[in-house]
Amino acid sequence: MKKKKEFYHKSLCAGASYAYQAALCLQETLAYFERDRIREYLAQMHEIEQAADVKRRKLMAVLGQKTGTALERRDLAKLGGCIDDITDAVEDVMVRMYLCDISEVRKDVFPLMDVLLSCIRVLGQALEGWKDFGSSRKTDRLILEVDRLREQGQALYQKSMHRLHQEEDIRMIINWCSIYECLNGCLSACGRAADMVSVICLVG
Repeated sequence: MKKKKEFYHKSLCAGASYAYQAALCLQETLAYFERDRIREYLAQMHEIEQAADVKRRKLMAVLGQKTGTALERRDLAKLGGCIDDITDAVEDVMVRMYLCDISEVRKDVFPLMDVLLSCIRVLGQALEGWKDFGSSRKTDRLILEVDRLREQGQALYQKSMHRLHQEEDIRMIINWCSIYECLNGCLSACGRAADMVSVICLVG
C-alpha cells in the first residue's frame, strides 16, 4: 500500500506540474504574442495537455485496482480530475484566443496571469509536501494561500471586465469577455482542486 500511495502522490504532483507548464506556455504566448503563430502556440499547449491526460489515465488505472478504501480511491480520483481540469482550462484560454482571432493582447491580462501562475505554483507546493494525504499546518496554510490568490485573481477579473465594458468596440468586448471568463475558469478550477485536498484531509 505504501508504494501505491507514493505512486498516487507522484501522479498528483505531476498533474500540478503539467498545469503549471501550461500556464507558463500561456503566459509566454501572451507576452510575445504574434497573431500568425497562434497555431504553433496551440500545438505546444496541446502537447502539454495530452501528456497530462496520459498521466491522469495511468493514475485512474491504478486507482481502479481496488487497493485501499473505496472512499480514498474515489476522492483521489476526484482530485486527479480537478488538477487535470486546470490544465484543460488553461488550454481553453488559448483555444478561445484562436477562435476569436485575437490580433493584440490587452495589458490588464498580465496581472491576472501572474496571479494564476502563483495560484497553480502554490497548489503544487501543497501537493509536494502532502505525502500521507493527511492534514498538516503547512498543507493547511498553502491551501488557504491558494484560496486567497483565487480571490485576488477573481477581483482582478471583475476589474478587467468592468474596464472592458467601457470600450466602444463591440467585437473586442465580446471576444475579450470570453477570454477573461476562461481565465476566471482557470482560477475556479484551482479552487476546486484546493477544496478537494481539504476534503481528503478531513476524511484521511
